[in-house]
Amino acid sequence: SSQEITKRLNIPYQRVRKILLKNNLIRSDEDNFWIKYPKELVDKIIDLNINQGKTITDIEKSTGLDEGVIYRLFRKSGVKPKHNGKNRLKILSQKEESNIIQSYSKYESLNKIEKELKTHPRTTKRALIKNNISLKERKRFDYNKDYFNKVDTHEKAYVLGMLVTDGCNQPNNRHFSLVLKATDENIVDKINKELSPNKPLFYRANKQYVGFTVHSVKMSNDLVKLGLPQNKTFKLKPENWMMGEFANSAILGMMDGDGSIYIRSRMQKRRITPDISWTFSFIGLRSLCEMMQKIFKEKLGINGCVTPHSRYKENKEKPLCTVRVYGNKQVKTLLDWLYQDSKLRMDRKYEIYQKLCEYTLKQKRKNQFCPIL
Repeated sequence: SSQEITKRLNIPYQRVRKILLKNNLIRSDEDNFWIKYPKELVDKIIDLNINQGKTITDIEKSTGLDEGVIYRLFRKSGVKPKHNGKNRLKILSQKEESNIIQSYSKYESLNKIEKELKTHPRTTKRALIKNNISLKERKRFDYNKDYFNKVDTHEKAYVLGMLVTDGCNQPNNRHFSLVLKATDENIVDKINKELSPNKPLFYRANKQYVGFTVHSVKMSNDLVKLGLPQNKTFKLKPENWMMGEFANSAILGMMDGDGSIYIRSRMQKRRITPDISWTFSFIGLRSLCEMMQKIFKEKLGINGCVTPHSRYKENKEKPLCTVRVYGNKQVKTLLDWLYQDSKLRMDRKYEIYQKLCEYTLKQKRKNQFCPIL
């Protein structure tokens, strides 16, 4: 090929093309165009439009050709296409133009504007150009590109913890994203503002899910350095930022992603035994679960229990486990430690923690007047 000759002989590509064209060894782009679209096809398109009164849209559907290609064939044939009332561009009112400009200023895509306002692509672009709005100079979203340079705050550790569990990093495609259920929109919005202050969230599946995407090569590569590669689920391993000064916020982010706090009712054996038992659990790779177990023991003196996940008991390639902490006192101590620093947290899980605090307080008051039998 021309490209292989260029690399082998170290000659500019255009010079190689010129020599090959001169010696009739390759066809020009113009010749290739007419081979791809023969005269019979061009005559058929002209006949459909001029003689049969078909619109460009109708021809587009019947031939499967793009609108731009059809206009190019007319132009090269020296024939002016015939338009009827259906094919003419709509003349927009002042209100319609202002709606297009308003939507575009909110960073909505042209496709979305055209679907919502039911306008033709050229009509939409014409309205923007008419009002001196350049499509090329549209302002990009602002990203905190140095956010993941160094994990030096509890908020950064929390965001990373959340991305470890529910995030998706795609360095090959130069972006990363986070999608949660719409009930957790509040925390998604807060994380989004940490990373991109002026970019709106997107919704999926009739607004059942909410999320954001950050298109930044640098930030995506920084996440890889921090231990979040592409297809990360079974490649994760304990990192320094998970175990250091900001360990509680990092684990809180992971808990908000793949963890839970739940209540079990139990039989009362003694009068002072609580009738409700609280449990903390987190599902993840064995290495992460064992890391949490070690941190809980060293920092808080809490005994965590690591067991293989029921779905992957016999699967050694995908060693998913569950780390659990039982007992009201131990769970209360653990959650106090997790929530003490970070300003970011998932509201519905924080409400469960507040219920635990209220329950513990009631139990203390109750036990003051309950003698041990």
